[in-house]
Amino acid sequence: MANIRTFGGWAAFYMAATYAAMIVLFLGVLDYLNIVDPAQKLDLLVERQGLLTVTNLAAYVVFAMALIVFVLVLRDRLAPGDPFARIGTATGLVWAGLVMASGLVANAGLDRVVALASADREAAMAYWASVETISDALGGAAGEFAGGTTALLLGWASIRAGFARWAGWLGVVVGLIGLASTWPALYDLGGLFGIAQIVWFAWTGMALLRSVS
Repeated sequence: MANIRTFGGWAAFYMAATYAAMIVLFLGVLDYLNIVDPAQKLDLLVERQGLLTVTNLAAYVVFAMALIVFVLVLRDRLAPGDPFARIGTATGLVWAGLVMASGLVANAGLDRVVALASADREAAMAYWASVETISDALGGAAGEFAGGTTALLLGWASIRAGFARWAGWLGVVVGLIGLASTWPALYDLGGLFGIAQIVWFAWTGMALLRSVS
């Protein structure tokens, strides 16, 4: 059990670090979110295909596997029979599936759009718009419902179990932010959700590591 908690703790740290790295990469290095011209976006995809492919694998596919480990380990550290922990674990597994699908769709689409760009740029731009819509929707661009529900329920279960209660309260707040972001007018709260998740993952991961005996 001690080793399992260690895995869960390091999985949480991996997710926190991934969130931070994604913010730096997409907002700072690539400035991807501020590129609205489809032609400029296509040029970036072609030029940075390798970096984007690795990023999608690390930040979505591997992240999803870490999330699976984290929610299962956290549930076992709490009261496995607690209904909030059980439902939170279920939604966490659904969340992991959506995140993994988002990354795989993005990489499959990226490979195709780069190949298409040299032959028909207009078609490539239209194709990427469709791929990006699907990938973003799976990844929470239309609101962090799965992630918010998971954080809310596992945070509340942590409070009930007396495990890292302050981290649990933060999880509740993070969850409410995620759920609020599903309202179209509040989509931008997804950014705050991501930043708050960094702290929640790191704090809870530290608590898991400290509980190893």
